[in-house]
Amino acid sequence: MAYYGRHYYGYFRDFGEDVWRLFDDGQVRALGSWEAVLSHCLSARSRPVLLLYELLTTEEQRRCAGTQHFLNELLSASTFRQMRDSASQQDREMARLNAPEELDPEIQE
Repeated sequence: MAYYGRHYYGYFRDFGEDVWRLFDDGQVRALGSWEAVLSHCLSARSRPVLLLYELLTTEEQRRCAGTQHFLNELLSASTFRQMRDSASQQDREMARLNAPEELDPEIQE
C-alpha cells in the first residue's frame, strides 16, 4: 500500500501470471516487473505505508521466493541510481515551475 496526498493505492504480485498489478480506485492494471513498480512509485511520488506478506507453505513458493523475490536481485544498483536521479531531476523541475515569480521592482511600487 502506498499513498500520495490523500490518494491510496496498492501493488500486488500475481503469482499465477508472474506480474505485479496496480490497484488504483476502481482500476486494476498490470505493471509488469518489480522495476516497473519502483518506477511507478518514484514517478508518482508515493509513500509506502503498509507491507503485507504471505507465509510460504509449499516447496514451489519457497523456490520462487529464493530466486525471484529478493529486492537486491530484482533491481540493480545502477538502475536504482538512474531512477533516483530521474526523480531528483523531476523534483528540481517541479520546484522551479512552482517557485514564485519575481516581479519587476518598478511594477511592485
